[in-house]
Amino acid sequence: MLHNYERHGYGRNGFTLIELVVVIVILGILAAAAAPKFVSLRSDAIIATLKNMEGSIREANSMVYAKAIINNVNTSYTDKLPGSEQWSETCKNNNCVNVGDVWVYIKYAYVDRNSVAFILDADIEGVKTKTKNHELTGEVIQIPDRGDKNKKGTLNYECSKAGNAVCEDHEFCQCRVPNDKIGGIERDTQYIIPRGFKYYQKGENVKNRCCFKYSTAEYINGVVYPPAYNLETGGC
Repeated sequence: MLHNYERHGYGRNGFTLIELVVVIVILGILAAAAAPKFVSLRSDAIIATLKNMEGSIREANSMVYAKAIINNVNTSYTDKLPGSEQWSETCKNNNCVNVGDVWVYIKYAYVDRNSVAFILDADIEGVKTKTKNHELTGEVIQIPDRGDKNKKGTLNYECSKAGNAVCEDHEFCQCRVPNDKIGGIERDTQYIIPRGFKYYQKGENVKNRCCFKYSTAEYINGVVYPPAYNLETGGC
């Protein structure tokens, strides 16, 4: 004689241990198969973002260069050129142009490496400004706060100080390599590194890096070399 709960199907309302094990195994197999695709999608997204950064800086440089020429801004930056002036934090040597609310530093009429992060629409560590008086116009302006080269999270933080440090807390971090050899010449270079990836280390295999590199314009042997843009995505 069947009990009432057996007549209504209440006698077996769960999975057996074997059924649960089979389900878990199947889910494990599906997860293992899908994981590489998710990793690949993340990598593709990071690389696409770095490429967008490169494009944004190229466009900004076209605008800044035109603005510098039209406004007769000092396009020299350094005393290597006859009659030129040294770089000035307060723009007294006319080495700044305003981009939105921030006055960025320029070098040979192009964006200097310490102002790159202020051009990009991204959460980048070290994007801080300070208030100064423009020594030519007297107006109160906001300029990039460069900070200490030994202090992580500043515009001047040197990559060689990072050791095995990994970018964290922000979507992107940045550091500087003063004499980075790019295209056969030494350039002042700013590295933009995505969160979760290591800062640059001298001698590290470039195939393992993930970053966007912006190298400033340079004046060598009577020739002004425009900025260099490089993506290292082998480690992304």
